[in-house]
Amino acid sequence: MRNKNKKTTLFLKLMFPGVFYIFLINQVHAANFTSTQTGDWDVGATWGNASNVAGVDYPGPTDNATITTGKTVQVKIDQSVNNITINSKGVLTVKNNKNLTILGDYILNGTHTGGNGATSTFMGLSKTFSGIGILDIPGGVSIFTSRTILAGSNLLSAS
Repeated sequence: MRNKNKKTTLFLKLMFPGVFYIFLINQVHAANFTSTQTGDWDVGATWGNASNVAGVDYPGPTDNATITTGKTVQVKIDQSVNNITINSKGVLTVKNNKNLTILGDYILNGTHTGGNGATSTFMGLSKTFSGIGILDIPGGVSIFTSRTILAGSNLLSAS
């Protein structure tokens, strides 16, 4: 019986670090990105960073983005983001035939617009729309889950 306990103990000692490591690398860590200048979504300098790595230097699918007052951020390749806030006089532009997927909450107090064929897709359960901004996406808006429009919101379409 004593030999079996040693084998079990050895097995646990060897397994635990591996399982713990797998657990750690699978954890989702959302970063918060705030635009510091006008520019392209996938350029780190737009978000105050030097390189161009998704989720590190610019927002990726698990991250939160804020477009600040007076800044314009352009989506030139399909992108995804968790929560997004567009502040008053901030502008988010989705270029022709490109898509921005919003997986989390959406706060629009500025302008969210797009070129020909541009689309925005909203996914994620129990998420909200709020704000008093303008949403003008010529290619359309797709909502794949239920969303709550918070009281006091006034989201206008420019079309």
